Amino acid sequence: MQALVAGGNKVVHPDQSNTITIKTSVVTKSKGAIVDLMALSLNDDEKALNGAQSLFYYGTGLFQGKEYGQKCDSMDGCMSMSDFTADSGVREIKVNTKKIPTSNFKILFLLTIFEVKGEKNKTFSDVKSIKVNIVGDENSNVVFEDNIIEYKNANSLQLIELYWYNNTLKVRVLNQGYSENINGVLKSHNVI
Repeated sequence: MQALVAGGNKVVHPDQSNTITIKTSVVTKSKGAIVDLMALSLNDDEKALNGAQSLFYYGTGLFQGKEYGQKCDSMDGCMSMSDFTADSGVREIKVNTKKIPTSNFKILFLLTIFEVKGEKNKTFSDVKSIKVNIVGDENSNVVFEDNIIEYKNANSLQLIELYWYNNTLKVRVLNQGYSENINGVLKSHNVI
């Protein structure tokens, strides 16, 4: 498994079912911190392909005092998410590489923190660490870890992007924080 730093990139080969899995593990400083994993389909000009339909997210919520997310698939069928509970701290998006365009296309993966114990608009200062595993075939697992220190005032983080380069699928670590909440990221990519 190869570790990457911000700006680093690596070729990723899908597994036998043409799938690449983006798996995030977030360790928070306090219970009740709600962190969402999202994916945004973009063209090469960094603009959303289909406006708000380009955004794919868990739709995190609270039920009986516990955080949850429900299994769902993206509208175009190229991404899927699994159910989760807050106890695990793990979020996962699977990408079917046979269903994504091979040119003028990339997927941006984001994390956003928006609530800690009922207080809205929190920042990543409430997060201890983030670990991202990009899992393809046995020869292309990639890991990225960050202790978040430089982004403690941000509440949204562009983590990685999955993109095609010369007919090869690659992953790049972005690690770019935003303090304007998720709307700042979405505006910069013409989603809203």
